[in-house]
Amino acid sequence: LVLHGDEVEAFLSSNYEDNQALVDLAARLDAFNAVDIQVCETWMRRASATHSELPAFIETVPYGPATDKALLEQGFEYF
Repeated sequence: LVLHGDEVEAFLSSNYEDNQALVDLAARLDAFNAVDIQVCETWMRRASATHSELPAFIETVPYGPATDKALLEQGFEYF
């Protein structure tokens, strides 16, 4: 999953209490290699968010839409 919009806010540490169930489920799915969650660094700069505000299991990519395009070209699905 490549996140590059306001949905990223659910994963910021300041919002953990409100989104604990979602973040904990995402962490478990990541641990079982069922999902790989990546966040757009461009969005993070615009939102004044830092990598340290994200859970450790979430990686960042320079620009989410470009990553989406590359993954689609590799045969991944968009949903």
